[in-house]
Amino acid sequence: AQCAMLMWLLSRRELREQYGTWRHCAFDRELLARFLKYGFPQGLHLFVDVASFAMFMLLVGRLGKDELAATNLAFSLNTLAFVPMLGLGTAVSTLVGQRIGEGRPELAIRSTWNAFKLSSVYMLTFAAIYVGLPDLILTPYAAFSDAADFAALRDQVVTLLRFVAVYCFFDAMGIVFGFAIRGAGDTRFALLFSCVSAWTLMVMPTVISQVWFQGSLTASWWFCTIYTIVLGLGFMARFQAGHWRSMRVIEATAASSTPPLTADPVSVER
Repeated sequence: AQCAMLMWLLSRRELREQYGTWRHCAFDRELLARFLKYGFPQGLHLFVDVASFAMFMLLVGRLGKDELAATNLAFSLNTLAFVPMLGLGTAVSTLVGQRIGEGRPELAIRSTWNAFKLSSVYMLTFAAIYVGLPDLILTPYAAFSDAADFAALRDQVVTLLRFVAVYCFFDAMGIVFGFAIRGAGDTRFALLFSCVSAWTLMVMPTVISQVWFQGSLTASWWFCTIYTIVLGLGFMARFQAGHWRSMRVIEATAASSTPPLTADPVSVER
């Protein structure tokens, strides 16, 4: 149903007339190769990210059902802050790609830092809630849970939310700067850096701590927190290095000779 609705939106007359969505529909081998070159690492990056957290959850489940339930609940509450940032990241990726295509990387930098300021305020607000008002956001879960079961989890969840409060700012950093460099075409670095960081800083240390040192839930969450902090700092460092400025997902030789029908970039930026 979602796919059908999107196709309907794309097929609307005003879009066909303004952007030529069907008029320019044709197979382009070189363009397809570029999509695969930049898009496949992007999709694989998402797969690696999901797989690493799935493995992390599996390892936490080895500690006990209460530990697994507390981790699930903490991550669920983390989505209140995390998911909207994905939308912001998509916007950053789009704007950076447009600015690079226009040959105006300075506007891409401005857009990214504006997004980071916005995400920082949002994430720090949630960090304050996680630390100062955990019972406020736990109330809906307590209302629909068995009182005894929830009481057994409550203290663990409150402790885990403090970890979330520590890393959520760096999570926003990773989202904004990670999406920014991927929007410019730096998708292979994002894939490799995320893969290496996730498995060497979060998954493998958790495995080692449980197999050889009888690791605890707290130790596992420390590894998760360290991974998120390193990921955020690493993506910001990559963005600051500026390698993405010279990248072109669609270069002039591969682009259509028909000028794009878009609004004035300066007015859009404002």
